[in-house]
Amino acid sequence: MLTTFEGDVEIQQALQAGAQAYVLKSMPPKELLEVIAQVFITEETVKVHFRHIMEKLGASDRTQPVAIGLRRGVIQL
Repeated sequence: MLTTFEGDVEIQQALQAGAQAYVLKSMPPKELLEVIAQVFITEETVKVHFRHIMEKLGASDRTQPVAIGLRRGVIQL
């Protein structure tokens, strides 16, 4: 999970939800790229997962899942 939140609660929730890593946007770019290379899946797999999420939510564009997540309290800004 790539985020700006450093709190223990957010980290715990992300890991419980299946995140393989929790990295901050403020990390040095080299470290960030190393972590991403170690844990992240292929771009095509991400696209497939995102398409399934959109289908399950009944979303018609890429912004709707974010709006739905905010309304349901799954995403915090």
